[in-house]
Amino acid sequence: MAAALEVKATVVMPQAAPARSVEIAEGAGASVLLTDGMAEAFATAARLRDEGLTLVHPFDDPVVVAGQGTVGLELARDAGELTDVLVSVGGGGLIAGIAAALRALRPGVRVWGVETEGAEAMSRALAAGGPVP
Repeated sequence: MAAALEVKATVVMPQAAPARSVEIAEGAGASVLLTDGMAEAFATAARLRDEGLTLVHPFDDPVVVAGQGTVGLELARDAGELTDVLVSVGGGGLIAGIAAALRALRPGVRVWGVETEGAEAMSRALAAGGPVP
């Protein structure tokens, strides 16, 4: 997208990010910085923001959540009979967007969050009673 819009983009990812994610970001014209883990990725993103770059948070941003909600809009429009939806949960932006859209258009649909082993941010946040770093 950066190349198409003729803007510079820097994407910060942990080294454990899938190679395909790195390829997609680079293919879209972004410069990719790989870090040792998520904590360092967020610290690097904060440093870049402090240096004047614009931070687009991957999940804690209402515009990003609204964009993720388009998945819920498509499900509501195209899925036919729908009772339950399973959504991968990382930082919570995807499930927040999907749940908001489905709640508005298909209020009877249940949305379930599914965590990936090794990425337990949501269960840690639930145990702590709120967001955790």
